[in-house]
Amino acid sequence: MNVAWLRCEARPGIFSDESTVVVATIDGRKKTYVVPKDEVSEDRVRVEVEERDGVKWAKLPTDHPYHAIPVPAGDLSEEPVPA
Repeated sequence: MNVAWLRCEARPGIFSDESTVVVATIDGRKKTYVVPKDEVSEDRVRVEVEERDGVKWAKLPTDHPYHAIPVPAGDLSEEPVPA
């Protein structure tokens, strides 16, 4: 798996060490996840990416170790995001 940044809408989490992120799936649906705050930078969240049958699957840094969602390739970036 490769590490990349996934475009998201980031909001403060309930606790000071977490953020709530809203990401788009490949079919345009919005999914909301709670992730560690240090995995979010501006409007991006760090994810692990795997490609299967031409589809990019992003594993978000959640408590669900096997949860991955199909995401638009255009929402992914391997460029570092400034802190």
